Amino acid sequence: MTIYVCYWSPNMEYTVFVNFLDRLEGCLRTKKGMVLVAGDFNAKSPAWGDHKEDPKGRMLMDMMASLGMVVCNSGDRPTFSRVYGGGISRSQIDITFISGTASHAVRDWKVADEYTGSLHSYIFFKISWALRSESIPVEERWAWRKLDMTKLSNFIKQTRFEPGTEALSSTDALNRKTRIQEGTPPTGRRTGTEEARLQEGKEGAEVGYQEKQESQLG
Repeated sequence: MTIYVCYWSPNMEYTVFVNFLDRLEGCLRTKKGMVLVAGDFNAKSPAWGDHKEDPKGRMLMDMMASLGMVVCNSGDRPTFSRVYGGGISRSQIDITFISGTASHAVRDWKVADEYTGSLHSYIFFKISWALRSESIPVEERWAWRKLDMTKLSNFIKQTRFEPGTEALSSTDALNRKTRIQEGTPPTGRRTGTEEARLQEGKEGAEVGYQEKQESQLG
């Protein structure tokens, strides 16, 4: 198992955070086997139980999803609490991620009640080293933070749409385009043109069979 422990200051600029995520992503893509990433990212997202989402949380979740990493956080107990003049600020900014194919290995993730002397709470979880005969399949996703609108617009303009073609979601359409470029025939229902050709072939075969029967009778 490869373990990364991260910290990101809330006082750093957003553009620097983007650079940090790019470097972290580069490291994670080189690792094989089980990978666990944990730390105080000072990023908020409902994906790990926070009540709101900020730009850093959206970008962090998007990057981890594109890598097939899953969130281990469970429950709604905050990992960070601070008392100030107007009340108490609570948030979940301490996050644990693990490789999707090894998500079964992390169990009993929880925020502890013990006093820490810090604004952050202790986090406990168990890691099972037992092997499973079947790994959990990782869903392929697109990294939308890397979306190039110019390339997408050109792709749409250059794509030919035939009448009767089934409607696809944007993700399915991009996946199909990728398979075509890689030389793998796309799967799915036939287009209207394909159906017409198939029907024409069936009708031709039926006419030929009927003419054969008539010639035998004559």
